[in-house]
Amino acid sequence: MASFKVILQGRAETEIRALPFPLRRLVNHKIVSFQREPRPSGCESIGPEGRCRLVLHGCRILYKIDDGRRIVTVLA
Repeated sequence: MASFKVILQGRAETEIRALPFPLRRLVNHKIVSFQREPRPSGCESIGPEGRCRLVLHGCRILYKIDDGRRIVTVLA
């Protein structure tokens, strides 16, 4: 299986930096794992255009999957 490229939008990067360190580390690890599996167990599709949501320890990760270009864009 080919991997996906993961891109952080500016807002997402700012919000991740504001998280307490232990949670920030978990969120970063999960985002990196989107390269292998952009639709992990527990993710929810939240509308058209490949938008998804994943909740990790009370922190919501919003992202968009472009299967054609193999890109995951983290929105917030």
